[in-house]
Amino acid sequence: MTQQPTAVTYTKRPAGAPMSRTMQAQKAPAATFAEQLMTLVKDHEADRALAMLRSARELAAAGRPVEGPLVQVIFEAYLDAELSIEAIAAELDIAEQRVQAIVDGHACYAYRVDLQTADGWEVDDYAEFAPAEIVDADPVLNAEKFAQTVADEVLAGHDPDVIRVRVLVWAGRPGRDEDAAAVVERFRA
Repeated sequence: MTQQPTAVTYTKRPAGAPMSRTMQAQKAPAATFAEQLMTLVKDHEADRALAMLRSARELAAAGRPVEGPLVQVIFEAYLDAELSIEAIAAELDIAEQRVQAIVDGHACYAYRVDLQTADGWEVDDYAEFAPAEIVDADPVLNAEKFAQTVADEVLAGHDPDVIRVRVLVWAGRPGRDEDAAAVVERFRA
């Protein structure tokens, strides 16, 4: 024999009568859960960002280039994980001023590519900007590495008429050719 369900009767609250449970009381457990979940997510983001910074530091210490731009890792740690500049600098073992410069957007290179063909040099009258990839503590070595990469990419991507490439790199904003942080010339093989 099957059991009959117990009948439940609902009564409507009379108009003007106080609610047994306020909306605030009903939403409080959900708000608490949301706060706890956000705390867990932020902790996870901070742990992940610290692990990425630690990995970048260990790769640089081992003499291997940092995979992916370090600037992006610093931005992610600062903006997404909400790590302080002091914590990022301590984890990377670099000066806080360098991290602050990256966060403020000053860590970028201005570079100009000059091409030589059989007709002579084609010198651009403008410079392009790119984020600085920090692979070494020495900014000159970083600029030279960036210039070498750009020169190789330009030679690989241009037509065979280009026989020589010169890349000039400045830290921050373009200046005179003599003031370039790095100048790299490559010949087509």
